[in-house]
Order: sequence, then structure tokens, then C-alpha cells
Amino acid sequence: MNARRFEFVDPAANSDKFWEVTTIECLLRVRWGRRNTNGQTKDKQFATPDAAEREARSLIKEKTGKGYTETSPIGAQAPVGKPLLVLPKVPTLKTSTPKSTPATEPVEIAERDISL
Repeated sequence: MNARRFEFVDPAANSDKFWEVTTIECLLRVRWGRRNTNGQTKDKQFATPDAAEREARSLIKEKTGKGYTETSPIGAQAPVGKPLLVLPKVPTLKTSTPKSTPATEPVEIAERDISL
């Protein structure tokens, strides 16, 4: 996983934003918003990890061209945004050995005369 964070602060324009990009295999995750908030997250799936990395580099070039500065080291290993997969908590089942079942009593079947 490759995560990078960028920020843009311009007090004159009341701008205080962050932008993060993360690549995980073929997944590209972008998270953005005002600093000190959770922001928004968008995921995009690519055919190959190289394609995801190329798109990340292109987006980084675009953001730095707009004045964003990087605030995280290149290749930072940090979880960003929502988790990819959240597994539900499964309760632990208590198992016990079944009690022996009582033998069934023999049942008498009455004979009937079925003559026509």
C-alpha cells in the first residue's frame, strides 16, 4: 500500500484542504476535504497495479500544480479513509456434547381387514 497526503492552505481564500491518494494492488483510493474532517472517499478499480500507480502519479502532478504540498513521506504505510473490507463480528458459539436421546418405545400397529 502506498499512501500520500497533500494539503492546501490559503487563509486569504479561506481554503484549508487536504487530499490523499492510496494505491493497494489494482485499487486507487482518493480522499479529500477540509483539514480536521473525515472528508469524502472515492475508490476506483484498475486492470493492473501499474495502471493504478500511473493514475496516482497523474493526479499528484495535477494537485501539486494547483499548489498542494505533500505532508507525508513518499511510500508512507498508513491506513487512509474507510477500510476496504469490514468483517462482521461473529459471536462465539458454545458447543456441548449432545445428551443421549432416549430409545423410542416400540409401537404396535393394529392389523385391519381390508377386504373389498
